[in-house]
Amino acid sequence: MNIRIVLAIGLVGMSMSAFAAENKAKMGTWTLDLARSSPEFAAARKSEVRVYERMPDGAVRSTRHTVFADGHEEVAVYTAKDDGKEYKIVDAKGHESGTFSFTSDGKTDTFITRRGGVQAVEGTTTTSADGQTLIMTLRTGADPAARKENKAIYAKTAAKP
Repeated sequence: MNIRIVLAIGLVGMSMSAFAAENKAKMGTWTLDLARSSPEFAAARKSEVRVYERMPDGAVRSTRHTVFADGHEEVAVYTAKDDGKEYKIVDAKGHESGTFSFTSDGKTDTFITRRGGVQAVEGTTTTSADGQTLIMTLRTGADPAARKENKAIYAKTAAKP
């Protein structure tokens, strides 16, 4: 009986280690590659940086800083677990600007962003095998039949000290 418990604990530990290792590639700082992203998505931006951090409770904190083509800037932050529940997105002043939910299979995250309770974006985030490219596929619009799809391609960047 005791050996079964030890084996069960060992298997759970190995599973958790494998999960953490698979998700590790997404953590870090990512800079939007305008040239490799969908033209419509890239044209609306001058630059964009995303930072993903693993929190002690297992959640992921995302901070996105975007400079749009017209010069205005936007910061959006959320901390969410990969449980499919909705978590608040806040701006630089701490005002809620929507919700974010996601699930992950360890390699690809599937997410939904809502604004005013209405689905604004759905998509996936995948990290390349070498861990140097983040690919976001974004489908925007409230009407599923009329949604537009764009790809945002990010390059891993060294963290600034």
